[in-house]
Order: sequence, then C-alpha cells, then structure tokens
Amino acid sequence: AGGGAGGPGAGLAAAAEQTYGSEYEATISPFSAFQRRERAARLAELSPPEKLLLAVSSLLLSHRRARLGLLAYMSLLHLMVFGTTVHHALVHSVAQRHIEPVHAPHGIGVHPQERL
Repeated sequence: AGGGAGGPGAGLAAAAEQTYGSEYEATISPFSAFQRRERAARLAELSPPEKLLLAVSSLLLSHRRARLGLLAYMSLLHLMVFGTTVHHALVHSVAQRHIEPVHAPHGIGVHPQERL
C-alpha cells in the first residue's frame, strides 16, 4: 500500500526529482559556479552610482508594468519636446513676418518686399 513503483506517490516523486535534480546539478556545475564568481567580482568592481543604476535598471526591466510605465514616460517626454519645438518654430516664424522694418537709406534694413 502506498509509495510503490506504480503507486500514487510515484508521480510526485518523479516531479520532485526532476525539480530538485536540476537545482542540484546547477549547484555542483563548475560552469555555474564560475559564472557566479565572475558576476560577484564584476559587481564588486562597480562604483556606488553604477551599483545604484544597475539596481534601478534591473528593477525597471524585470517587471512588465514597470517597462510599460517607462515606455509611456519616455513617449510623453518625446511628445513634449516635439510639441515644444514645433510651437517654438511656428511662433518665431510668425513673429518674423510681423516685425516692423527699419527704414534706412539705399534699402539697407528695409523689408525685402518694400524694396520693390
């Protein structure tokens, strides 16, 4: 009764072996140990501002909502800069057309349309 080869616990044992077996292999793998040591050495070489930037960027890029929020924020900033640039260009081009020309001898400083 119970945990024989074909019993009800066989499926659970196989699932547990598969789950924990891969974790065990990862802990004894020389490649993963080397990779962990190298990562720790590279993190130790970073300055505090670089560590802060790494932590913030890892946090933002690891969550879907944070990535979407960052995309929305950057899009709004780009639209604001574009709108400000277009507004500035239009206001100054209209203002240039309405500047009163300075009347001077020989046409110097006179609006080009008034020379004709």
